[in-house]
Formats: sequence, C-alpha cells, structure tokens
Amino acid sequence: MKKITLLLTTFFSFSAFAQITFTSNDFATAGEEFTVSTANASMLNFASTGANYNWDYSSLTAASQATTGWANPNNAGYKLSWCLSHFYLFTCNSQFNSNFKLASPVMNDINIGNYTISNIVEHTNVTPSGVANKMRGMTTEISGIPLPLTIDYDDPDELYNLPMVYNDSYTNTGHFALDLSNMGVDFTYALSTTRTNTVQGWGSLTTPMGTFPNVLKIKCVTQRTDAVTVAGITIPIPTTTISYQWFSKDHGIPVLQADGIELFNFFIPTTVKYLDEQQCLTAASDFSYIPTADFNEETMMGTMAFTNLSENYNSVSWDFGDGTTGSTEVNPTHFYKCPGTYSVTLTVNNSVCAPNSTSTVVHPVVVTDTQNVMTTGVTVNETSLTADRDATGTTYQWVDCNNANAPIEGATGQTFSPTASGSYACMLDTGGCTGMSECKTFNLLGNGQFNMNNVQLYPNPTTGLLHLSGNLNVKSVEVYNMLGMKVAKSLDISPLASGMYLVKVDTDAGMLVRKIMKK
Repeated sequence: MKKITLLLTTFFSFSAFAQITFTSNDFATAGEEFTVSTANASMLNFASTGANYNWDYSSLTAASQATTGWANPNNAGYKLSWCLSHFYLFTCNSQFNSNFKLASPVMNDINIGNYTISNIVEHTNVTPSGVANKMRGMTTEISGIPLPLTIDYDDPDELYNLPMVYNDSYTNTGHFALDLSNMGVDFTYALSTTRTNTVQGWGSLTTPMGTFPNVLKIKCVTQRTDAVTVAGITIPIPTTTISYQWFSKDHGIPVLQADGIELFNFFIPTTVKYLDEQQCLTAASDFSYIPTADFNEETMMGTMAFTNLSENYNSVSWDFGDGTTGSTEVNPTHFYKCPGTYSVTLTVNNSVCAPNSTSTVVHPVVVTDTQNVMTTGVTVNETSLTADRDATGTTYQWVDCNNANAPIEGATGQTFSPTASGSYACMLDTGGCTGMSECKTFNLLGNGQFNMNNVQLYPNPTTGLLHLSGNLNVKSVEVYNMLGMKVAKSLDISPLASGMYLVKVDTDAGMLVRKIMKK
C-alpha cells in the first residue's frame, strides 16, 4: 500500500509540473493587450535554473505599469510603400499578410542635418518555425515633405526558433542596412545582430501576479552592433544584452523578463518586467503616432495610427481633434477626412486608485497633402478662373471678394467666367473637407495674363529632354515622383528611372504642372 501511494504521489507531482512545448500558436497575436509591471532594479538571482525548478520572485514590487502588445502591421502605415517597392500591385494584401503578422514601434529617431528619420516601425513575422524581424518602415522628411520608406532585412533577425522545448540551443544572425546616398544624403546606418538562445530550464514560476505552474526559461544573449557612416567615417556601437525570459503557454509574451549585463559571470539586472494585474499607481499619459499621415487620393482620407505610451492606467479616452467620435481603444487608428493640423487629446485613468488617478496629454498631429488633393489653388486665364481641386464629389461656390465674399448666384462650377473685372475666390467642399481659395484679381479686358492651359510640355512620353511650347521664360523647374519626392530640377529627366512624374514649371507667365511619362 505504501508503494502505491508513493507512485501516485510521484505521478501527480510530475503531471502538475511537466515540461511544455511553446509553439507559434502560443505566441502573441496582433491586437492582444497585456498589463506589464516594471519592477525596481532587483538583485534577486535570475540566473538560477534547472529541470523541474521552482522560481520564486513574489517579492518584486511594481514601480510602473503599461499596457503592451503587438500592433496590426496593416495599420502601421507602411503597407502600400512596401508593396510598391516589390511591385506587388495586384497581390499586395496576400503578400503583405503572409510576410508580416506583428508590428511594434522603434522609438529612436535619427537626425542628420536637415533630414529626420522618425516613426520607425519593426515588422515581424510569426511562422511555425520561428519569430523574426523582417522589415522596418520609417518616415523621412525632405524639404518639408514626409516620405515613407520600407527597408527589408537582407538577413532576417530571428528572435526565437519554434517550437521552443527544454535544452534547445541555437544561434541566429540578422542584418539590416539603410543607405540614403541615393537621396543625396551622405548617411548609412547598419544593424547587425547575433542572438544565442538556450532553453535552460522548466518548472513553476511565482511572481506578484501568482504562480504559473508550467513554464520554460530561456536565456537570450544578444550581441548587437549599430554602425553609422557619415562622410566616409564609420562609427560602430557594439552592445551585449543578457535576457532571462519565462514563457507560459497561456500567455503570448514572457510572464517574466529580466534584462541586464554580465560582469565576471555575475548577472546584473537593469530592467525587470512581469505580467501583472492593475495596481494603484499614478497615471501618466503620453502617445506617439505613426507615420505622419499623407492624404490619400484613392481613399480620400489620411490614416493615422496612434501608439499609447502611457503608464499606470486601466482605461483610455481619445479625442482626435476633428469633431468626430473619439475612441477607447488603447492603440487606435483614425481616418481624417481633411489635411491639416489637429490637436489630439489622450486621457488615461486608473480606477484602482481611490480617488481615480487621471492624466491628460495633448499633441499636435499633422495630416499632409503632398499630392494637393485638397488644394485651394485657382488658375486665372484671359476669360475665366478655374479651381485647381478636381477631386470626385467636390462642390464649388464662387464669391465676390469686393462684396464681403458674397456668393455669386449660379457660379457653382469648377470654372467661373466673370462678366466684370474684380476680385474673386472659390469656396470648396469635398465630402465635408471645406476650404476657400485666395482672392484672385481678374481683368475682363487685357488682363495681360498668358493662357497657360494652351502651353504644352512635350514630348510625352519622353526619353529625357522636355520642351515648352511658346516663347516663355522659365524661372524654375521641379520634378516629383509619385511618392511626392522631388527628384530633379531641370527639364532634362533622362537620368531618372522609367515611370510617371509630375513636372512643375514656373514661368514669367504663370505656373504649369503636367504629368509626364518617362520611357
């Protein structure tokens, strides 16, 4: 009888604390949210390990809390740029979704002289064989124009091999390079990583949140080199980070993670984070937005993805500054109907505290219009004035600037032919996006303006050199690609790649803008 009791005790003990296998199905998915506490730096022994081990870190105390998780890469703002760079014109959705499952912001901006690289977003894929960073999206601002860029890793940065089982040990490398020389900027940034992961323990883990009976412990040694090259001089910045992480099949992120360094084979933690329940800590609000939104001519909106950087809260409230209904999502995506600058307000609340702890922050958010979809410009010729905005659904109302902007009866077309000299403007409305042009002087007789509508820019298509019809004095030329980036400043576009371009020519007789196909 004693033998039977001993065998049953051993069997149930092993069943309660059995080895687990952590698979891709257990990893976090886009949109999942986790409350994570950051503990004060602790000198607890995070390196101890073994089989059927009992780790007890219940003495950790939270210094701050945040809601964390992975974002949906479809809402990160770089999908279209990536598809265009790979010429996935008809298979964009399937290609993008098969390559990227998760997105997360990289908070370090890069500033080089008059150029800024910001809103950097890591794009990650999860497959049955592992988790890997595969692409970075970023926004560079050149001459005030935001330009989204996507750079693929030439060697994907593999974070974990899956499935994860006890005694796994492997080393993965990764490499990423950003070269801005083709934009006329003498700057190169390269990231090289070597990750050595060892699944060195399994058992039970106790944290302030409770006991996780079946966990795997992995030691990750990351050797990273950030190399910046400017003016032919390369500055490498190597770092080595040790990370101990405990995984449970019931949670898609580590339930405990201690990052730090090793000195003389002794681990010194610098950051300790663990899955937790909401605590009464003082709320602190902040957010970022990715990327700087540009108004899209096809969707007729500017899409803005927000990343909540707040701490110590359990509810949120967003006001997007455009008069629409706000949001209570942690990381919402909002669609603006008009370009412009908006004051976005985020309020976070911690109801665990009595009274509630509340914090509010306001940031300006810019929706640009590099394609001039919502332009308020007006072109004047000898016989009429024409509003430059031709977006579908636009309504027009011409007004008399010399009569307190009184609407002119019947003048509701895109083109207006005045019956008298004067000063006129146009009120425009496109799906609720309203605007008003500057007042334009019109002389019914002998206004002295050259009819730019009759000026031709030829040949079109062209192999390189363009000409203007008519004897006009050219003051300046600007050539833009379809991403809104200025790529040339002359009528000779022979160095440019084949494709569609916008050519803007400023002459003494007025401004000319034409779409040109380069063969």
